[in-house]
Amino acid sequence: MSNLGNYQRMVTLAKKVGGPLKLATIVFSSGVATTKIAEQGYKGVKKYMNTRTNSKVKAKRIYTVHTDANYNDEIYFKNGRKLNVLIIDKDSAVVEVVGENDNPYVVTRDFLKKVSDFDQ
Repeated sequence: MSNLGNYQRMVTLAKKVGGPLKLATIVFSSGVATTKIAEQGYKGVKKYMNTRTNSKVKAKRIYTVHTDANYNDEIYFKNGRKLNVLIIDKDSAVVEVVGENDNPYVVTRDFLKKVSDFDQ
């Protein structure tokens, strides 16, 4: 009996595919492919779970700012700007300023009520 078991199997397999470098390439490529497939599956499940469990997401509604205001030196709300309210939670809301590149922003609901026609 030989004690080389797995080594012999690797050598035999390497011979069948054309050498040890080809075997290593096949093993590496299949590992990368498996990782990418698993990653995409994880993203899909995560996206599904977020939409399924986040009952606080409201339908997008556009509000108009009627008072110039600065919120925590992060964003300046200017009269006439349009806001999409994406998520409403207890005391806060996630808003997207139409035309801004640095979206979204988290602000308090009271602040939104003061500076816009937000009514919730």
